[in-house]
Amino acid sequence: METIKAKTDVILKELSKVKLAQDKLDIVSEFKCIPRTGKSVRIDKCGLKLPKRSLYDHIISLAEQAAIFAKYTDFELNKNNCLKLAQLICFHDVVEIMIGDVPNFSDDFFKVPDNREKQEEVANQQISEFLPSKIQKEFLETINQKPSETTKFFNMVDKIDPIIGVWRYIFLFKTQIDIEKFLNAMSDFFTNPTVKDYCTNNEIVNLVKFLQNKENAQGYFKKGADVFKRYKGRFSIDDFKYLLEKEKMNFI
Repeated sequence: METIKAKTDVILKELSKVKLAQDKLDIVSEFKCIPRTGKSVRIDKCGLKLPKRSLYDHIISLAEQAAIFAKYTDFELNKNNCLKLAQLICFHDVVEIMIGDVPNFSDDFFKVPDNREKQEEVANQQISEFLPSKIQKEFLETINQKPSETTKFFNMVDKIDPIIGVWRYIFLFKTQIDIEKFLNAMSDFFTNPTVKDYCTNNEIVNLVKFLQNKENAQGYFKKGADVFKRYKGRFSIDDFKYLLEKEKMNFI
């Protein structure tokens, strides 16, 4: 069966042929130039000497993460669901090429414009005009679709990704970071109460609670994968390591 990642790769390949203006890069190259603002503003404000994760990394990471989360939920990775997920993964942040990335739960670092929803609506319509007919149809259907089990599952994966990203930084830069300073800078990712609201079952709620525990993150810094033995749910150590350690992070 074709995987979410395989379908995501196919769509990204199509998007790599599309420019949103004559003097612009193609869409995928644009993804690679845009930082994830939630991490970026904290890295800057707190003086962390770390590279900034790209929007492209967020997109390709969601495909990997979705495959893991599906193992611990009732969401079925059939052919249709894989396609719909891949479309959500690839299309949901295209708008940020035009109007930038706005992080959630970042009031002290970033002010969300009051008209953000309208900006997105206008930008998405403008983006659609540059897309070939087949991609245009899929893009508009995806961004305008009604809530469903697929969108619910996608939103869960999308909202959990930022805290996973914090742990990936710890893994990749263990020898370079002051862990106390880093955890203080990333504190909002540990205290954001809305992430649990997107979880589709108690297993994922428990996972989020584990990842949002600073003591666990500090234990990961000190002891590596041994810290996962503290987890009392069904998530395996191998799946923890897959989420946090398998892929190198893509930076701008």
